[in-house]
Amino acid sequence: MADLDLLMVTHNRLNYLQRALPSVLAQDYDFNLLMWDNGSGNETVKWLLSQKDPRVSFHFNKTNDSLASVTTKVFKNFKAEYVGKVDSDIIFPSSWARRLIDKHKERHYGFLGGIHFRPEDFERFHPIIENGVWHKHHIGGNYIIRREDFGGYEGKGVMGLSEYQEEMGYPNGYLWNLWIEHMEDARSLYYIHTKEYDEYKKKTRGMTLEKYQTGIVNHNYLKENTL
Repeated sequence: MADLDLLMVTHNRLNYLQRALPSVLAQDYDFNLLMWDNGSGNETVKWLLSQKDPRVSFHFNKTNDSLASVTTKVFKNFKAEYVGKVDSDIIFPSSWARRLIDKHKERHYGFLGGIHFRPEDFERFHPIIENGVWHKHHIGGNYIIRREDFGGYEGKGVMGLSEYQEEMGYPNGYLWNLWIEHMEDARSLYYIHTKEYDEYKKKTRGMTLEKYQTGIVNHNYLKENTL
């Protein structure tokens, strides 16, 4: 049995999903993936059903539940030593899972993920890097954590586990030099602007997609939460 169980949640973002899922399946590490469809339309469901990979199982939800409630429900039922969440708007390097788990094995961390900032963002940010990890209380939509460390999150937040990550007794952070492509960043080559995507971004971040740039929207997180 693989020692890594992953969760990907999607809702009608097929243009991103068609790039995100193959990048997860290309990992050079053994894993199982639960693909949770959060009430998408027929086009997305049809495409998902066409995906035939023995590592992937599917759950088709009738409603668009909060990311926090889905993640908590699924993680509590995962059995692997490590569990993780991969967002459907991210392109992952093939070494993503292996490098994060290798870092977990070095010492006891909480949530660890790849960096969704861009190199030019660091011209004005001065992150403190310790043992190859940029410590942050809250990290973005990709991470791996030890299953035994996940107690569950009962909040109602749209974005997910922000509060729970901040309360972890172990350090969270981004693995330095493990970069991911965030397709919702307006600077991404794969960025797509639709009305539905725009409404989602305004709901979760309080701004339009055109104004959303990862380095800018997370500036306050950076100042307040960098250890």
